[in-house]
Amino acid sequence: MNKKNKEPGVNHQKKAFVRKKKLNVKEEINKVENKAEEHITDKKKIGHLLNQAFEKADKSKSLPGKILEDLIVLVRLVKAWATGKYSKTPWQTLILVVATILYFVNPFDVVPDFIPVIGYVDDVAVITTGIQSVRGDLKDFTKWERS
Repeated sequence: MNKKNKEPGVNHQKKAFVRKKKLNVKEEINKVENKAEEHITDKKKIGHLLNQAFEKADKSKSLPGKILEDLIVLVRLVKAWATGKYSKTPWQTLILVVATILYFVNPFDVVPDFIPVIGYVDDVAVITTGIQSVRGDLKDFTKWERS
């Protein structure tokens, strides 16, 4: 046990590194949120992003079926919002959904998509997290779509 910090095996340099990484993660989240807001407030950008997402989803054979279906629901939600057909989506939900789509469309994310099979592992994780975070809003949207 380390007597200075009374925690077994804890290294102060490790703690500083972890704190620094957390700050970088927060910075990255802020960057993605800002980029998502830029897209949400610019009809051309959001239209282009949605087209890219539909095209990539159409070619994405590596994504599990349910993930791909949920991703398409995210894209339809943003499209319905952008065209003014559906306005019940909270701003934070839009930001999270657009950020998720941006990550999916970006070919140079954490694990580049051109790497066979594992190239989509990070996409699946981000899409799944995004979907779980807005599940209630997605249910409301799909209910609205069916009506």
